[in-house]
Amino acid sequence: LPPHYFIQSNLRMSKKDDKQDFINRTELRGFWLTRIVFLRSLAFIYCIGFAVSLFQNKALIGSNGILPIPAYMEQLRNHFNLKAEEVTTRSFMAVPTLFWFVVEKHTDTALALISTSGLKYTN
Repeated sequence: LPPHYFIQSNLRMSKKDDKQDFINRTELRGFWLTRIVFLRSLAFIYCIGFAVSLFQNKALIGSNGILPIPAYMEQLRNHFNLKAEEVTTRSFMAVPTLFWFVVEKHTDTALALISTSGLKYTN
């Protein structure tokens, strides 16, 4: 028999044990290159997304944008029967956004801060 069918105590290993040993060695080594390439590619895609949002958010959802965040948040507050600056668990779970916690006059700053922090954490 070939030597790889024996372990140090000279007990015979079956083909099933040999296959399991290969799987265990592969799991220990892992797929490090695949993992690195996948995670770096995902980070690159998110980086592009946050860079685009940094330049376009103010025109799209800024205080003077096409669909301003303050007007949208006001509609949500009316829908959930909330007072200004009030947030409930139900409303946050229905519409999970950080803008529940942003004061209306600081919307543009919050948009830039969220996009910039996203860019920072993807690098």
